[in-house]
Amino acid sequence: MGCDPVLMPEPQIVVMNTPDHPRNGEGDIIALRGGDLLLGYGRWNANGDDFGAAEIWSKISHDGGKTWGDDRLLVANEGKVTTFEVGFVRLPDKAILLSYCVKESTEDCSICFRRSTDEGLTWGERVKYTIPAPYTGYTGINNGRLIRLRSGRLLLAAYDGWVRGTVIVSFVLYSDDNGRTWTKSTDVDARDVRPDDKYGADEPAVVELKDGRVMMIARTDFGVILKAYSTDHGTTWGKPEPIQGVVSPNSPASIARIPKTGDLLLIWNNNTSARNPLNSAVSRDEGLTWQHVRVVDFGPASLCYTSITPVGNRVLLTYYGRGGLALRSLPYGWFYEKETLATPWTWDGPVDEMRAGARWRLTRGACLYIQDMPASWDGSRDAEVEATVVLRSLLAGKRATSMLWIGDHSPNSSCALYLAAGEKTDAVSFSETMDPKYEVGDVGQPHRYRIVTHHQTGAVDLFVDGSTQPVLSTQLGPVLGQYNLNRILYGDPKVDFLGGDSDLVGISWKDGG
Repeated sequence: MGCDPVLMPEPQIVVMNTPDHPRNGEGDIIALRGGDLLLGYGRWNANGDDFGAAEIWSKISHDGGKTWGDDRLLVANEGKVTTFEVGFVRLPDKAILLSYCVKESTEDCSICFRRSTDEGLTWGERVKYTIPAPYTGYTGINNGRLIRLRSGRLLLAAYDGWVRGTVIVSFVLYSDDNGRTWTKSTDVDARDVRPDDKYGADEPAVVELKDGRVMMIARTDFGVILKAYSTDHGTTWGKPEPIQGVVSPNSPASIARIPKTGDLLLIWNNNTSARNPLNSAVSRDEGLTWQHVRVVDFGPASLCYTSITPVGNRVLLTYYGRGGLALRSLPYGWFYEKETLATPWTWDGPVDEMRAGARWRLTRGACLYIQDMPASWDGSRDAEVEATVVLRSLLAGKRATSMLWIGDHSPNSSCALYLAAGEKTDAVSFSETMDPKYEVGDVGQPHRYRIVTHHQTGAVDLFVDGSTQPVLSTQLGPVLGQYNLNRILYGDPKVDFLGGDSDLVGISWKDGG
C-alpha cells in the first residue's frame, strides 16, 4: 500500500471531543524506560476556548502507539483560568521533566515545571518561572517545546506579550541544573524583519544543530516563519530572518531531528492564511533549504499545535485533528518519499495546445496545459491579463469548478512553482471571481470564471484543472490560503470535484495593457 495521503488510513483520534470535553489537544509524548509511551495533553471542560477551564491528562500506550488507555489526571487546573501546553524531556538522572502553562487571567500566564522520578506516576513540587519587569507577564509556551542539548543544558522556547497591545517577543528559558532554576535569554523580535509589525514573533520552537548552534523558528502574522540562531547554547540570539521557500499562516510550526537520518524535520501548515493542510518537509543542510514537502493531513479543520516524537523507526505526530487529539504514526522513510498527489506542473499526460473556443473535457486527475499564444500576448511589461474559462458540470446535482494557475517560464518564479512566487522581480497578483456567485446552485449550467493577473514577463503558462487532488497538494497550499479558495476546495457537496467531470465550454484571453 502506498503512502499517498489520499490512500493512507485516517489519523488515529486518540482523544475524541465530546460535549463535556469539546477540546482535547496540545499534547506531547515521551518514551518510558520500560518501553511504554506516555502521552500528556490538555483536556478542556465545557468552554473549549483558550480561556476555558482545562487540565492536563495522560494516556499510556503499551504497543508503540497503536492503542492508548490508562487515562489519568496528570496535573489539575492550577490557575483561575486554565492549565495546559504539555512538554516532556528526559533528564540525565533518568527523571522526566514536565513543562506547562498556567493562566490566572486573560493578562496573566506563567510557565511551570514539575519532575517525576517514577516514570510519570507522580510529580514533584511545582517550579514557577516569573519573567522580570518590564515584560507583560503573559508568558507562554507551546506543547512539545522542551529540549536537552548535548551539553546537558535544558532549553524551553517561550514568548511574552500580546496583552495590552504589546508586540510579542520570543526567547528561550535555559537551565543548567536539570530544571531547578531558569534564566531568560535575549529576545527574538519580528520588528527586526518588519519594523511596522504589530503582532510579533510567537510560539517558537528550537533545535540543536550539528555544529553546536541552536536554531529557533517562530510564528508570525505576515506569511512566513522566522528563524534565528544562537552560538552560545541559547543565551543570546542573532537577528531573525524568514525561512526561504516556506510560507505559513499565523500558526506555530514544530521542528526536530530524525535520529535515523540525522536530518531536520519541519511540521507546519504550508499555507499563508489557513491552518490546513498539515505538511512536512526535510532539510539535509541544517535548515538552510527544505525538500520532500508532503501532506500529513488535510481537510476542513484546523490542523495545528503539533508535537514530534521519534520512536524507533517511526515518527509520532500529535496535533489538533478533525474531532479530537489526532495521532499520525509514520515510518521515518515516509518523509522522504515523493508526494504522489498530482499537481498541474507535474502532469504526466500529453501536453496539448489550447486554442480559444476549443472544447475539452476535464476528467478527475487530469490537467490541461495551455501555452501562451504570441498573438494574444504582446509582451508588455506589468500588463493585466484576463483569462475567462466557462465550465459546465456533467454530474447531476453538482456544480462545475476549476483552478487556474498562471506563471512564467523561469524555473523559480510565479505559479509554475508557486512556493517561489514573489521572491523575484516578476511579482504576481491574482484575483478570481465567479459568475454567477458561488451560492447560486444552478447546476448543469455554464459557470464563468474570470482570472485577472498582473505579470512583468512576456511568457505565460495557464493551467486549467478540474480535479480535487492537485488543489490539495503541498505545493499549492500557500495559494489556497492566499486567495481564499478553501470553501471551494474542501468538500462542498454542490461542487464537482470528488468524482465527476466538467465540460470546458470556452476560454478567452484579454490583454489589459
